[in-house]
Amino acid sequence: MSELLEIGCRDEGGAFRITLSGEVDLRNAKLIEAAATDALAEQRPIVIDLAAVSYIDSTGVHVIRGLARRAEPLRVTLVAPAGSIARDVLDMIDAGSFAELAEA
Repeated sequence: MSELLEIGCRDEGGAFRITLSGEVDLRNAKLIEAAATDALAEQRPIVIDLAAVSYIDSTGVHVIRGLARRAEPLRVTLVAPAGSIARDVLDMIDAGSFAELAEA
């Protein structure tokens, strides 16, 4: 049985923080994009917290990379602690080349 994706959104000192928990895959990756729509329109910095993500597939990676492109010239910050599943994937795709990486 797969975990559902939970998405939390909040204003954080001018930035828009999207907190993800569970699995990010083909079934739900577009929900992340939808959550960021207002922040992108207002050109606000976006923080995507992936610390509680237990799985992320190529669709999730594609959506996050697309958000980073759409947010330019602002940089998206991706939060994923060292050793987490999300951080391993972010390191594998060299996410530091298109986003800021943070531990917390």
